[in-house]
Amino acid sequence: MVTACKAFLNKDGPVWHQAKSDMIEKMNVCLKLYKTYYECFQETRKLMKESPDEDTFGCSEMYIFGKFETFQERLEKIIDVLNTVITYSILQSSKIEGIELYSVKFAQMFKKILTKKYDVLNHRNRDFDSDYVDFKRTVSNIEAELRNFLSDCLARVPNIYEALRLLARFEKLQLSCLKLEKWYMNVVEMLQEEIGRLRDMYNEERHDPPLPRNMPPVAGRIYWIRQLYKRIEEPMNTLKIKGDVLLSSKSVKCIKMYNALAQCLVHYEIIYHKAWCELVSQVRIALSRPVLLKNPRTFRYSVNFDPYIVEVIRETEYMWKLDLKVPDVAQIVAFSKKKILSAFEQIKKLVTENDSIRSDIITIFVSMIRSQLFKMEKAFQPGLSVITWTSLKIPYFCENISSVLHEVGTFVKEVNDLKAARIDEVLEEMSAMLLVWLPDEDAVSPPDFLAKNIALRQEIADELESKSSTVEKAVIELINCFVSTIDCPEIQEERFNWLDPMKANRIMGSQTRINFLSDEAGDSVLLHSGMSDRPHHATPVELDPCDMCIACAMSRELRAGCCWKAVITESSKSAISFREVEKINQADLPLIFQDCMEMFSFFNQKNLEALVAATKNSLEALRKRVVQSSRLGSSTNPEFVPELPIFSTYLVVKIPQIVVEPTLEDIQQHFAQGVTNIIDTHKAIVLWGERAKEKPRTLPFVGSDEEVHEAKDSTKLQNYHRLVSEHKEVTRGMMILHGTILLLKSDVEAIRNKKKEKEKSLTPLTCDVGEFPEKMKLALSVECAAWKHCLGRLLKTNYKEKLDEMVDFISDHSNILQRKIKDLDDVRLAMNCLEDVRENFIRIDMSLDLVEEMYATFTKFDVSVPRDDIERVDSLRYQFQNMLISAKKTQEELIEVQEPFRLELVGGVDNFAADVDKFNKDFEESGPMVPGIPAREASDRVLLFQARFDDLWRRFEMYSSGEKLFGME
Repeated sequence: MVTACKAFLNKDGPVWHQAKSDMIEKMNVCLKLYKTYYECFQETRKLMKESPDEDTFGCSEMYIFGKFETFQERLEKIIDVLNTVITYSILQSSKIEGIELYSVKFAQMFKKILTKKYDVLNHRNRDFDSDYVDFKRTVSNIEAELRNFLSDCLARVPNIYEALRLLARFEKLQLSCLKLEKWYMNVVEMLQEEIGRLRDMYNEERHDPPLPRNMPPVAGRIYWIRQLYKRIEEPMNTLKIKGDVLLSSKSVKCIKMYNALAQCLVHYEIIYHKAWCELVSQVRIALSRPVLLKNPRTFRYSVNFDPYIVEVIRETEYMWKLDLKVPDVAQIVAFSKKKILSAFEQIKKLVTENDSIRSDIITIFVSMIRSQLFKMEKAFQPGLSVITWTSLKIPYFCENISSVLHEVGTFVKEVNDLKAARIDEVLEEMSAMLLVWLPDEDAVSPPDFLAKNIALRQEIADELESKSSTVEKAVIELINCFVSTIDCPEIQEERFNWLDPMKANRIMGSQTRINFLSDEAGDSVLLHSGMSDRPHHATPVELDPCDMCIACAMSRELRAGCCWKAVITESSKSAISFREVEKINQADLPLIFQDCMEMFSFFNQKNLEALVAATKNSLEALRKRVVQSSRLGSSTNPEFVPELPIFSTYLVVKIPQIVVEPTLEDIQQHFAQGVTNIIDTHKAIVLWGERAKEKPRTLPFVGSDEEVHEAKDSTKLQNYHRLVSEHKEVTRGMMILHGTILLLKSDVEAIRNKKKEKEKSLTPLTCDVGEFPEKMKLALSVECAAWKHCLGRLLKTNYKEKLDEMVDFISDHSNILQRKIKDLDDVRLAMNCLEDVRENFIRIDMSLDLVEEMYATFTKFDVSVPRDDIERVDSLRYQFQNMLISAKKTQEELIEVQEPFRLELVGGVDNFAADVDKFNKDFEESGPMVPGIPAREASDRVLLFQARFDDLWRRFEMYSSGEKLFGME
């Protein structure tokens, strides 16, 4: 039977190489065979004992089952090994960080048994028993390490939630060795600490809890309290299914704390939800309010939308998500969310568009656009009273406002564009025009300058008159646009008769249609023509006098006393168009006409300002050309760039002086006429309103081009000449130009003196007189010829001395170099000559080029030079080259005779030293310094020793030159 079992088990291969589950099943079959056979044996044996006729077995039980029991024990150990390997094989698929180390250990342990060579089914072989004991011991050690690994992992988790997740992952391994019940008891302690921490957090933050982003307050509090409840509920639900964990005595306190905190959290949620349900009905009050409000101080519209409405909608939506009961009124508001918010956005857009349109209105247009402002206020009026957020007429209300705003916005854009394109742009072009002709390239004579400006004046005057009349027609058309919007049947026939030719250019007092007042909010603008305000709070604002204002001044005498400039802040400008207006009636017609005339006068003054600016710019350009064309500025400023000159003058030689023609007085006269010509340009520009004097008043005058031309030719029409000429800016410019040319007299003298000094410092042999006038060319040519011959004489004397010096040097040194070298004295002379040639070579070579060039210049400009000097110059370079060749030959000869003369030098130096010693000895013994000799004998001795010393000194110099030659110094 054992053999049959072994064959059965090894049928599909060795035990360790078969599938572990199949092998365990086969071994269980073998064990079942043993058990069955043993039970049959015991039953048979019992029957034999009970039967008196049967004899019992003669063999012992151990003899029969001993081997099989041993084989059974071996199979049980193998099954235990296989079950252990199967149990811990799950470690290979686990994703717990660090657990792969233990999986490797189990695999190595099984591999160790797998590599054994013996037959594991041989129950007589005891090697497996010892390996099995080692296997069990190793398994026990690895299990202990796994428990320590679990302990380390739990020690690193930050909170109970991570601990539960980690235990759940280990629980999936189904390893009984981990003893997870013990660790779940530790989790109970952690839960108890977490409940205490959450309880403290609840007590600290329950009055002002941290709400999730974008959540309403009540729903946010409920969401916050549910999060706290969830943080204690999830761990408790996990522990409830863990057997007897919560039944232990350690869990009692935790359970009590959990129940108390859970009850408190649920009660918190119920209280806030109940309170919200009771107070949400207040949203009816917010919905029943008017959709618009008007600020009593700034008169601006604002959307009267209570934020509580949006809050209720959002609370309701979150209450639905939290599965809480919502009152009917809140549900109705939430269901109407799209309608309410759409109406809010639409009304908000209309209010913004209204503010934008009113802000785009130019300040000077406010009094003229009252009818359009009244139309806008009338459209918005229902929103201040009867239209609420529950009203069914909101779409019609918004549509009506939108159409009115579109109409008014289009009108405001049209008038703004008309002002910008047809008035402001033309006025800018007028102010940028130059009323004077200035030469672009060459200067012109004063009569030509005056003639060209007189010819240009008519052309410029025609253009300015055309632009002025164009602006006048555009202003009249602009005012008619405003007047045409007045919707009053009583004044329809008379509303266009606003232009009064007799008052068009009349001085208007300081009391204009616009008065600047200060109220409680600061400086603002009050429009008397229909603009309602609190006049008992208004006080006049002190204004500064100026030359230009809305009340256009037409004479200088009254301008200083009745013209005012108001200082308007940006807030005042924007607040003007938001003032309340009243409906226009027939009684307002005089005020309307007055507003129209004020606007006409305003733009008339702008037209005058443009003409003054053009005149001022022209005078300034003329002044800059006159002043900056002077070249004296370059003497003090190295970056000075003079302008092109205007007038051309000539220097005329009038012996013994050089004078300027034409004179500065003549130039000043023509210049003053040119300035007057600029001012006279405005005589052809007709004053605004003059063309309408002879026109019927049934319609404001907007004449055709032919009518304008006829009016321009009429001498009866007034013009802008007096207003422009008497303007202080123009008067100042004319005063600056008065006598400007005469001020240049000192400049002319300085330039002439500076030019003479510059000519004296220069020494050219040629002078280009092409730039001078024909009248000066002959005199300048004669003067240049005399100066040239004088300069030639001076240069001839100077360069003759240089020529003589160079000829003597070359001749003397050439003679020395041509001597033959016979002794050391000749060597000395040759050496000194070569040194002198080297030192003077560069000087002579440079002077040679200069002398040759100068004598060539003498020949070119017919300066008389002796023939001998020219021949000496021609041969000078040849002689200089011969001297250099001789020096080279002498140098080579010195090198050839070096050795013989060196030996002679050595012997001569020795003899010279002996002679010097002898001279010294004789001088001491029998020289003139010996005491006791007579004076005559001493004098004779001095002469004798002096001759001997001179001979020794000559020899010393000769030997020194020799040593220098041979490098023996």
